[in-house]
Amino acid sequence: MNNQGFNYRSAINAAKWPEVVQQAQVDLATNPLSGTLWRHLAIALQAQQLDCVSAWENCARYLPAQPDVQLALGQIYLMTSRFDEAMVCYQHALRLDPKCAIAHFGCARALHARGDLNGAIARYGAALELRPHFEEALSGLGAALSLQTQLAQRAYTRVTAPKG
Repeated sequence: MNNQGFNYRSAINAAKWPEVVQQAQVDLATNPLSGTLWRHLAIALQAQQLDCVSAWENCARYLPAQPDVQLALGQIYLMTSRFDEAMVCYQHALRLDPKCAIAHFGCARALHARGDLNGAIARYGAALELRPHFEEALSGLGAALSLQTQLAQRAYTRVTAPKG
């Protein structure tokens, strides 16, 4: 709740996104260093499918020790094909919580998207060690292994093809 009586938690739970955005912007005008306010704004913007990158970046700047903030920003970076930045966020989350399967999974997705199949396979495996029934990680691992097999078969075919 802010000083004027606005209850962010209730408004977010009720999906009153425009109200949350408006109040967060008002409150940030007087308290621009509040990571919590930036988080409220980012959540509301993201829920409305609006540009929330800068809000999440500010949230991460002011709440650097919150793994969930790093995970959220990493996800936003993945969705916008900013894979290197996503990796930085997920690695930061892992420094804060080394047993975070979601952070390992995020790293795997970023590595997979960059074409680093060996790295992706290792990270999918790390996520699955922590959460053995993590369906998205199982699916990602299967896709990476399948692609790796296809690439190996193509390379083998090229090497063994008759010359001439």
